[in-house]
Amino acid sequence: QQRLRKILPMPPKGVGFRCGVLNKFCFRIIIMPKKESPQKVARVPSGIEGFDSLCDGGFPPATINLLAGKAGTGRSTFAMQFLCHGAKKLDEPGIYVTLEKDPSDIIENMSSFGWGLEELVAGRRLSVIKPDLHRFDSLKQSVEDEIDRMGAKRLVINPFSFITAYFN
Repeated sequence: QQRLRKILPMPPKGVGFRCGVLNKFCFRIIIMPKKESPQKVARVPSGIEGFDSLCDGGFPPATINLLAGKAGTGRSTFAMQFLCHGAKKLDEPGIYVTLEKDPSDIIENMSSFGWGLEELVAGRRLSVIKPDLHRFDSLKQSVEDEIDRMGAKRLVINPFSFITAYFN
């Protein structure tokens, strides 16, 4: 952890943090000071071994979470494992929206992890789509239609940077 403190910038004073190595990648999770609450906040497990324990059990429900990092840090793999875990273990269908790669390439590349992607896609528990990028309204409608069709509870948009281009 001392080495990680040198590699990763320090958070502001008064803000806690945890740092470590997960799958050979350095990370730091910023922990904002909590207000004392008599109730424990429910969490949605990610299915990523080691991650949920660092985040008090996973993500808060119904939240938008940004996964950021340089190329090769495992963002896409993390996202797909999150979707597969939800579909298999929690009865939460998921959609992986790819804005760069072909859906068949993503399924083929991720199949080596043994998560049963083909079965999840065939069983309509997981969908990998590549909507038209020329108009934001068209992209948005494609994603909304797929959410409605599947009853999806989990959504990944990769890479999200393409979405930000519509707002510049």
